[in-house]
Amino acid sequence: MKIELKNIKHFYALTDETNAFSAKLYVNGVYTADCSDTGKGGCIDIRAVKGRETLLKQAGEYTKSLPPVKAGFDPELDMDLELYIGLLVETDIEDRELKKAIKKLEAQNIVFGKSRKEPEYTWFTTKGGKKVDISVMLSRADTQEMLAARVAKLQGEGNRIFNTNIPDEILNAAIADNKQGKNPK
Repeated sequence: MKIELKNIKHFYALTDETNAFSAKLYVNGVYTADCSDTGKGGCIDIRAVKGRETLLKQAGEYTKSLPPVKAGFDPELDMDLELYIGLLVETDIEDRELKKAIKKLEAQNIVFGKSRKEPEYTWFTTKGGKKVDISVMLSRADTQEMLAARVAKLQGEGNRIFNTNIPDEILNAAIADNKQGKNPK
């Protein structure tokens, strides 16, 4: 069963104990319910669209069949529809934060990480210590090779590269080199 949120609107100013948001819940591609949270620590309000009550109930039963999740310092929590929606909201926030970080950093940095939650970045500098834009690195064959080698090294260490301004040819070549056991520079 595919359960997803669309049209998510976050209300960061209202967020206190929980994430304040509103969203539309889709089950197997069908608009099923409206969801919202006031951010004050109460339950997520899940209101079925007229005629979709059965589908919402099926989604609830499905999520209860999923394995429990470890949440922070709490013991494992049994999955249910409300928790599932909360996790989807958290993932959306993480994705938005990552996109902001990438947009801000990728012009002059390789943005990477083992997870999307804590991206890191590295850069190239001139002999004078000035950062070199990725676009400059891509403009010459010798610096493009340096960029590709750094990407391969980072990927070889288990990192994902999040940049949208590094061509797929470089990213895919680095992955292929790592699979073949070639040592990056």
